[in-house]
Amino acid sequence: MNPDGTRWTLSEDVAIAGLKEGKWRFWTAGDKKSVWIVTAKSPSGREYLKAETDWVQPAKLLALPDCP
Repeated sequence: MNPDGTRWTLSEDVAIAGLKEGKWRFWTAGDKKSVWIVTAKSPSGREYLKAETDWVQPAKLLALPDCP
């Protein structure tokens, strides 16, 4: 949360850049354990975010509920 009570957000591109630069690390909790978020590259060359335990598709991230 921001000091004014609003939620902070990052675009996917900014999050990917921050991960690659070592500026940030992200994780999600599910199945009673934490999982790191990593970058991956599609066959077309587009980078995207996924859970470290996902194979190709970002299934764990896509299954998360939206933030209120």
